Formats: sequence, C-alpha cells, structure tokens
Amino acid sequence: VLTGHADGSAILWDLEEVEPSDNMLVPDDNVEIVEGTQLMTLEGHTDAVTSVLFSPDSRRLLTVS
Repeated sequence: VLTGHADGSAILWDLEEVEPSDNMLVPDDNVEIVEGTQLMTLEGHTDAVTSVLFSPDSRRLLTVS
C-alpha cells in the first residue's frame, strides 16, 4: 500500500492481516484489521501528496501533489 501525506511525503507499507484482540473496537465482521511495516518513505513534494498509484505491473509508482 502507498499512502500520501500532508507533509509532502509518500510512504510504502507492507500490510499483514491480523486477528482482532479483545481490547479492539471493531464495528462489524466485515472490517479487516491490519498491521503495517513501513518499507520506504519518499520525500520531495513541496505540497501535500494528494494522489498515489502503481503502474499495472507494480514496478513503478506515481505521486501527485
């Protein structure tokens, strides 16, 4: 997953689905709970990153601010 942020960065994450614990508030059974490991931070935009996408072959990514 790639996320864009107001500080002009984009972060690439590796996500893994986990089972909810007893202390988590989960609204319904259709919600997936994930944990993430940050793989990479991309910096360089001077404004907020408002859009992110992967190329069809997942080898390239695009960020827009």
